[in-house]
Amino acid sequence: MLDGNDTVRILFGYMNPGKTGPNQPVAAASLRLVIKDDRGYHISKDFPIGSASELRFQATQQDYYQYDPVVYAVNEVSTVGEISAPSFENI
Repeated sequence: MLDGNDTVRILFGYMNPGKTGPNQPVAAASLRLVIKDDRGYHISKDFPIGSASELRFQATQQDYYQYDPVVYAVNEVSTVGEISAPSFENI
């Protein structure tokens, strides 16, 4: 993100590891944006994605949640908490 432009554009592609072809799709996938600003870490809601696509959205227009990338729980790395409000300062 640049000053005055909060558009996030992500190009991505993935495949089912060890399996290829149209008859071996990944069942479902999603992506989240994580930012760190002067208030801490914030994580966006899930964006459903396809196997090869582009995702474009306005970063300041999303709902974010408190995020701790270093807290570990059973079967999880990190924790997502209550709704948060990023300042978008000192990212």
